[in-house]
Amino acid sequence: MITILSGKLTIPEDERFIGFSGDDQSRQIELLLMHFTARNSVYELGLRFDDGTVRTVPLGAERHDSDVLLTWKVQRDQLYSPGVVTAQLKIISGDGRVIHSSRDYFLVGGNTDGDGSDDDYVTVKLLEQRLGDVRAKLPYVNENGAFIVGSDGDVRIAKSDEVYSKDEIDEMIRDIKTQLNLT
Repeated sequence: MITILSGKLTIPEDERFIGFSGDDQSRQIELLLMHFTARNSVYELGLRFDDGTVRTVPLGAERHDSDVLLTWKVQRDQLYSPGVVTAQLKIISGDGRVIHSSRDYFLVGGNTDGDGSDDDYVTVKLLEQRLGDVRAKLPYVNENGAFIVGSDGDVRIAKSDEVYSKDEIDEMIRDIKTQLNLT
């Protein structure tokens, strides 16, 4: 469960993913505000998306002894865009003062109607696959001592006793960067 204890909003890893952008299926997320004694407060969750868009969501509240159970009914328009969503809980007193504020983050996944980007939501499996793709492009020295760039086996610098000038080395590095699409 998501908790707020001693001023800290804590979202467990298995509760960070809150849905896909544009998802019509609403769900309810609960946040437990522990040992909170103030009464007549208003609870809001500010959401800042990767593109800078900000949404403010009112939270329902139900007191249980010294704890307050906050509820967020997640709606389609609140899952504005995919990526990391910074969440800031604000507790506002009856006279309008912010008496508590704490931040953490959620993750929103992309959907097939999105911008087509593979960066919408990165899973561990996808990250490992991308890392493998990057490794396939990294230069290496083969068994013959030749410097190889990419999986196509193009030789960029052969093993040699030659001495290269700084300008020649810089040119080779630029060539490698171009080959790796790093320019």
